[in-house]
Amino acid sequence: GEQSHVHTNNNACLVVFGLHLGGLDFTKAVGETVAMGFDNDCTGATVGSIVGACVFRVAWVYTVFARFQTLEWLLTSYPISWLLIVVTDIIIFTVIKRKLMKKTC
Repeated sequence: GEQSHVHTNNNACLVVFGLHLGGLDFTKAVGETVAMGFDNDCTGATVGSIVGACVFRVAWVYTVFARFQTLEWLLTSYPISWLLIVVTDIIIFTVIKRKLMKKTC
């Protein structure tokens, strides 16, 4: 049935719980969240984006920031991680859309 606007509270809880169960293990975090079975397209994507951004930022700190230790270089990881997430989401969307279009044609 139709979900009311308050289902965002449930989604937030599922995202937090999925992150808790999976930690920085991308596959486990997304898999556990999707397996919860409630609005799993949104909750799984949210968990994937959060874990992806966190892993990228940790890698940034140990590589780029280790070489250029300024606040500017540290803060640069944020817009770059956002862009990386957007590009990744677009690629995943395009791949899934193409697979679905082939199945329906």
